Amino acid sequence: MSPQFELLQTAVEAYQQQRYYDAVELLEKYCNSSIKHNNKYYLQAQFWLIKAYQKTHQKQQAIALAKQLATHPNSEAQKWAKQALDLNNQSQSRIKHSKPKRAAQAGIKLAISGVASNLALASGVTITLLLGMVFVLFLALTFILSSDNPTSGLMVAIVGTLVFNTAAFFLSPLLMDLMQNSLYHTRWVSLAEVQHQSPEAARIIQRICA
Repeated sequence: MSPQFELLQTAVEAYQQQRYYDAVELLEKYCNSSIKHNNKYYLQAQFWLIKAYQKTHQKQQAIALAKQLATHPNSEAQKWAKQALDLNNQSQSRIKHSKPKRAAQAGIKLAISGVASNLALASGVTITLLLGMVFVLFLALTFILSSDNPTSGLMVAIVGTLVFNTAAFFLSPLLMDLMQNSLYHTRWVSLAEVQHQSPEAARIIQRICA
């Protein structure tokens, strides 16, 4: 099995696994390095690349490649390219004639309202904790200054501060996760779900990981 054929198989598997950006990269690599442009494997790579372009919302690249295949000597390639162009024209026509839904806009407003209320609650909790810490600080200073042995009181305050900050350093990630789960209902998502909701965000994540 040649390296070129293995590259094509890997690209097709990436597409079938919904790793469309990986598929685009592999298919482009295969097409650019291919010498024979008339064999069936090259045409298959072109077909898969058009589909991968469509999945990654690269409409212009898909249209340009389909137009190029529409002039190919192979009749099957011409037929498939024309079908791809017709489907693209139909999808663009539906987008132009579709009207924005008020329900979707209302959903956005409700979501923003919920986030704002959560942010207000989180801010209130933070301010309350800060006020409590300042109150305890001044209370401790009052007891230390009025004590018969202020040096011992100061040492106790320093040790307590170090213990508290050390505990906060190690426990803060856990507390942050618990707060986010309770206020914002966060959850783990897969890369495929991110790609479905926002292909551009998924592409940025893949680039950063690479």
